[in-house]
Amino acid sequence: MKWALVLSGGGARGLAHIGVLKILKLWGLRPDIVVGTSMGAIVGGAFACGMEPEEMEKFMVEEFDLHKYLDSWIMKLEGGTFVKIIKAGDVLQALWRSTAVDSGRKALKLLRKFTSNKKFSETEIPFACNAVDLLSGKEIVLNEGRVAEAVRASISLPAVFAPVNYGEMLLVDGGLANNAPVWIAKKMGAKRVLSIMVSKFDNVPKQELRNGFDIFLRSTEITANALRARTRDNRSVLEVLAYDGTEVLDFGRNKELIRLGEEALLASKLEVMRWFGRKRFWFFNI
Repeated sequence: MKWALVLSGGGARGLAHIGVLKILKLWGLRPDIVVGTSMGAIVGGAFACGMEPEEMEKFMVEEFDLHKYLDSWIMKLEGGTFVKIIKAGDVLQALWRSTAVDSGRKALKLLRKFTSNKKFSETEIPFACNAVDLLSGKEIVLNEGRVAEAVRASISLPAVFAPVNYGEMLLVDGGLANNAPVWIAKKMGAKRVLSIMVSKFDNVPKQELRNGFDIFLRSTEITANALRARTRDNRSVLEVLAYDGTEVLDFGRNKELIRLGEEALLASKLEVMRWFGRKRFWFFNI
């Protein structure tokens, strides 16, 4: 029976997906299909193209520096209140002149490296990701052409990364419409779906909505959660939550976030065993 792994979006939180992949590998469980959204598309796409989770972990913990993969000097500014005021003004000017603060060109180079610049037809595991077409307002399934280009579209958070021209469409972050596109996995033939969520929808205190960016992210979470609630199917989907409240752009805790994914799946071991319909796994005592 085919089963799929669906990896949600969540910025830095999505590094937990690497930990999930490590445990699945330890347990000898390899998905037949992988589907991802935004950060989940990065991890899922790289995995489907043959990158091992240990390789991802090594890169993210030892080599990754967010600033190296942004081409806008505005995004790289750090400092106190005065710098933040300057930055805010420059961001507004950048958005007035262009479609986003960052073009995403350097991010695309990294994605090509992660995916070995493979086409969807060349992946080791069938893979798809989603995006949203700004022109039609529809959720789009991306499963043709180069994986890196599709993933680049799936991570295009409005105002942060420029939208991607994709045929006749103009694509942005898939999480805006559906942060856990289980339906795509089922359309690809999956009978069961293991869905890893790295974002938790709950009430938030007013003080957490400190600026326009916080309000924008919260608005997208509300929209995505409403859709997920309407389409959720508990009969064939097992959902595992790997979440500790880390902010979306906090890439300063990469090792801890990867470990969080490991711990979340280990804590759900018995549920996973029952879900796969097996009475006993060889990894029972891990």
